Amino acid sequence: MTKGFNPEIAVIGAGPAGLMAADFLSKKKFHVTIYEQKPNAGRKFLLAGRSGLNLTHAGGWTTS
Repeated sequence: MTKGFNPEIAVIGAGPAGLMAADFLSKKKFHVTIYEQKPNAGRKFLLAGRSGLNLTHAGGWTTS
């Protein structure tokens, strides 16, 4: 990246994929804005956490 360059990224949707992408990009020093039309952003993370399920890197569900 060019010194002093601060890229701006828009993430559409605050579901699990959008939130994970925003987190990853923010750690890489991107300026991230998340847009979500529903009031319950991140709800699927809470549902998966309570039931003991995790999404694997291969895209499948496993029980923990």
